Amino acid sequence: YRVIDVPLKDPGGLIDLYLVARAETAAKKKSLGLNWLVFHDSKAETVARKARQEAAEAVLASRQSLQSRPFVRDWQLDDLREKLALAERGRSFENGRRLFELATCASCHRMGESGGHFGPELTDVAGRLAQAGPEPRLRLLEEILHPSRQIADRYRTIVIGTLDGKQLSGIVVENETEGYRLVNNPQTPKTSIFIPRSEIERIDQTQISLMPAGLLSTFTLEDIMDLLAYLEAGGKKEHPAFGKE
Repeated sequence: YRVIDVPLKDPGGLIDLYLVARAETAAKKKSLGLNWLVFHDSKAETVARKARQEAAEAVLASRQSLQSRPFVRDWQLDDLREKLALAERGRSFENGRRLFELATCASCHRMGESGGHFGPELTDVAGRLAQAGPEPRLRLLEEILHPSRQIADRYRTIVIGTLDGKQLSGIVVENETEGYRLVNNPQTPKTSIFIPRSEIERIDQTQISLMPAGLLSTFTLEDIMDLLAYLEAGGKKEHPAFGKE
């Protein structure tokens, strides 16, 4: 038996691998070839795959914990419009923070010194919405219920088609002269894809937000008010909404 190590370059897709056994002598006799193939990743790819797997497991765990909650109601804006004053006093800071973490909001949104950059910053979301128009709390609720209704260009997912027929999607984190760098998984922001401009055939923008719809369907009315109060407070426990009723 012989062991032969052959480094292979990534062909960029599926290929057929043929093994041909040949006799080492000129005699007319058949050769029996027994070939055992073992493919090993590079160390860098092994580490990267482990990171992707851990991130996927984290997303799955968070989604399962969210989906394991019983369905409460397919909340609509009209169901809550007249109840928004409940978010002003007597709210639970602990429950609001728990729901914020349960819904994995921090994966995309930054609040204070932590969080992601794939969605608008929430540290002063109440002030931002107040400057944009009346009824900021109603507008905040509307953005949660209908995340795809209004998406800023910088947070919009794009789909890039390459000259070799591939389709790559994600949010643009770098728009350079040489090409685009995309991130398609908020759970692994350090894992990015770079596409040179010379390989791009087309670029399309999607109309669907990374933020899932129906996020509040497992929340009670009290949960929704606690979450709204937590968001308006920018995660600060000393906000008046968390005082005694």
